[in-house]
Amino acid sequence: MKKIILSLFIVNTITFQSCKNDQKTTENQQITESNSNIIKEEPIDISTDTVSEILNQDIPKFSDAKIQKFLVDYKAYIDQYINAADAKDINKLTELTKKNQKLIITRKIISEELSSNPKELNKFYDYVRKLDSMAAEVMKK
Repeated sequence: MKKIILSLFIVNTITFQSCKNDQKTTENQQITESNSNIIKEEPIDISTDTVSEILNQDIPKFSDAKIQKFLVDYKAYIDQYINAADAKDINKLTELTKKNQKLIITRKIISEELSSNPKELNKFYDYVRKLDSMAAEVMKK
């Protein structure tokens, strides 16, 4: 189980790192166009109290509300993942793996949008790497 989840995060990290390529191919543009509405779909179900609690944490501020919302959703996902991993809840981990695929696509879209602003892109990468490392630490236990 740990190997599966760890390999998922490795693939996730590799996918994230490959987004640094500044060349945009037509394939990437097609993926971006066909999946641009994923950002608007199915937010992770969290309560209002949880949202305000998450917002009060160390999430960096971005001028684009879409990026800010993604980071809140991603932080909530990582928190749910950590809780499920600690509880060894395989069903919840499987459910979260499906959500992770959508988050990967959204993260790639955001990375492409931020490619023209290296300062914001680095801030985005740093925070997402921090969250990924938190989840990876749980898997090492």
